[in-house]
Amino acid sequence: GLSALERNQGASGVIGYTNSNQRDDGTTLSSAGALCFQIWGKEAHSVPRKACRFVNKGIKCNWGGKDTDLYGHYYASQAMINHGGKYWKEYNELFRDQTLNNQNADGSWKIPGNTGHGLGNQHYVSCLATLMLEVYYRFLPGTGGK
Repeated sequence: GLSALERNQGASGVIGYTNSNQRDDGTTLSSAGALCFQIWGKEAHSVPRKACRFVNKGIKCNWGGKDTDLYGHYYASQAMINHGGKYWKEYNELFRDQTLNNQNADGSWKIPGNTGHGLGNQHYVSCLATLMLEVYYRFLPGTGGK
C-alpha cells in the first residue's frame, strides 16, 4: 500500500521496486507511485510531490531513441496532469508533440526506439499513445493546478 511506497522512496524522490534502488531510470515506478497516492486522495502528501519533482527532472521523450518508454509515459501523463502547475506544463510540452508527430496515416503509432515492456507491439503502442492523449479529458487535475 501507500506505506510501502513511502518506505521505497529515496531522497531524490525516486520510488524503487523494493527500496529506493530502481532497475531503470526510476521515472516509470515513480510516476506509477505518484498516481497511486493521487488516486487514493493523498495528492498533497510528500511522496507524490517528491516523485513528480523527480519525474520532471529525469523523464525524457525521444520517440526514435531509447528514451521513450511509453509504459512509463502512460503513468507519467496521468500523474503529471493530476499534479498540475509547472510540472504538468513542462511534461505536456515534452510528450505531446512527440506523440502526435509519430502517429501513422492509418491511426496507429510507430514503434518507439525503446521496445522494452512489450513496446515492440504496434497495437499496444497505439493503445498507450491513445490513452496518453486522452489524459486531457479523462482526468481533471487533482490539485487544482493548471
